[in-house]
Amino acid sequence: MIVETVQVHTCTQRIEGYIETKCTCRRWVTKQAAAELVLLGDASYVITAIKVVDIKVDCKFCQGMQPFVKSCFVCKNQGFEEQKHAVPVNGENIYMNSEKKTPRTPTIEASHIGRQFNEGKKGFALEAKERIRIYGILDKISLGELGAELRDAQTKELVLSGTPEPVDDPATGQGRSHDYGRPI
Repeated sequence: MIVETVQVHTCTQRIEGYIETKCTCRRWVTKQAAAELVLLGDASYVITAIKVVDIKVDCKFCQGMQPFVKSCFVCKNQGFEEQKHAVPVNGENIYMNSEKKTPRTPTIEASHIGRQFNEGKKGFALEAKERIRIYGILDKISLGELGAELRDAQTKELVLSGTPEPVDDPATGQGRSHDYGRPI
């Protein structure tokens, strides 16, 4: 039994999905695995060619309305204009979408937040949620190392002693509701 495989591209190209030059991508997956990646939205099929077709569009001057078509000089009394439209032709190989190529840095980037709240995708949403949760924990640990008092969010029990958060005081501009980093 011969298993048909397709190439997975992660290389950067001028036009995303259109492989213009030879690349060094060496990953191969089965056609079924490639179809699953495309279905999840983590990959797309490679564009092998761009086909130019002629389409008929309503005239922008007369809008194809019958009383105005008779005297329209833009479409020459036809009611429509012919325009060229580029249509991509997809191949069997796939390329990983740019959101999959997000560098693994200890920060939360816009693509991480977008994946977390994108309900339709299943692929990397759990990974993004876990990254954001771990980043929140690391943020609290670093605040504790800098001397902040840490309390449990639910029970308000003291976890790490340190300098407590200032009490809300609008007169002095201190506290969570009033201090926005303004100079004194």
